[in-house]
Amino acid sequence: MSDLEALREAARTAYVFTLPLIEIATTRGRGLAVGSPMNTFGHMRNLADHTSRKVTTPNNDTYYSTAQVDLSGGPVTLTVPPSGDRYLSVQFMDAYSNTFALIGTRTTGGEGGTYTLVGPEEALAPGPRIIRAPTRHVWVLARVLVEGPHDSAAAKAVQTGLSMQGPAVPDPGVFASRGADWKAYLSSAAELMRLNPPPATDGVMLRRMAALGLEAFDPERFTPQEAAAIAEGLEQGRQFGRNSAGLTGSSFVDGWSYPDARLGNFGQNYALRAAVAVGGLAALPPEEAMYMRAEGDLPRALFDGLRN
Repeated sequence: MSDLEALREAARTAYVFTLPLIEIATTRGRGLAVGSPMNTFGHMRNLADHTSRKVTTPNNDTYYSTAQVDLSGGPVTLTVPPSGDRYLSVQFMDAYSNTFALIGTRTTGGEGGTYTLVGPEEALAPGPRIIRAPTRHVWVLARVLVEGPHDSAAAKAVQTGLSMQGPAVPDPGVFASRGADWKAYLSSAAELMRLNPPPATDGVMLRRMAALGLEAFDPERFTPQEAAAIAEGLEQGRQFGRNSAGLTGSSFVDGWSYPDARLGNFGQNYALRAAVAVGGLAALPPEEAMYMRAEGDLPRALFDGLRN
C-alpha cells in the first residue's frame, strides 16, 4: 500500500471510528447552546410527535430527561425517584455511544435510590450503587413511561424526581460537526479521543489510523497530495454514514427486522456503531428495548449490509 493509500484508508477508518464521539459532542453542544449546564438534568416535558427532530427516532410514549456529564471534576450523584410499576430507565452512555449501565424498573426495580457515577481513574471503592464510567464524558438519558393524557401529571411527577448533583466543570468547548472539512473534523476527533481515550481492545483500529498521527494531530504537516488523499478517505467514511443512516436491524423473521444483538453496546462492530450514531443515536440495547421495522419499510439489502 502506498503512503497516499495508507492515508486515505486511515482517514476513512477514522471517520467511522470517531463518528459517535462527534455526534455526542454535537448533542452536548446543542444543549449548552440553549442553557443546559453540564452535570445537570434537563427535563423534556412534552411527548414527541411527527415534528420532533432533537431525538433521531424518539418514543412518543415516554418523557425524556437528559444530562451531559463531565467527570473530570469528580464524582456525580444521581437520584432516581420511586417509580413503582411504571416503566423508568436511566441509560448511561460513554463518549463512544456504548451503553455501560442501565438502572430502572427492569434492572434495579421501582424503589428508586441514589447512585454515584465516577470517572475511569477515580479512586473510589466499588459498591452496589457506584457506577464507573469508562470515559470522562458521559451522556445520561432517562425515559419515563406515559400511559396516556390522563397519566401525564403522574408521569411528570416521577420525572421531576430525577436529579443530579455534581461539581462545576469548564465548558468542554465547541467541536466540529460530522460534515466539517477534514482539518476541522480530525482536529476535533483527535481532541475528543485525547479527553476520552479508547480502550485497549480498539488497538487494531487505532493502528489503522496511525498514519494520521491523531495522538498529536497537526494538519499542516501534510503535503497537498497527502491532504487530498485524507479528504478523499474522510468523504468515503462520510458516504458510509449517509448510506447507512437509520439502519439498526440485521435480520428478518416473519417479515420483521430484529435489532443486532450488539446494538447499544457495540464492542468491535464499528460499522454498526457509526450507522446508529447517525440514524439512531442513544438506542437502548435489545435487553431493554426492541427496535423493529416491517420488512417493507426499507430494502432488505440495506439491512443485510450491517450483518458483519
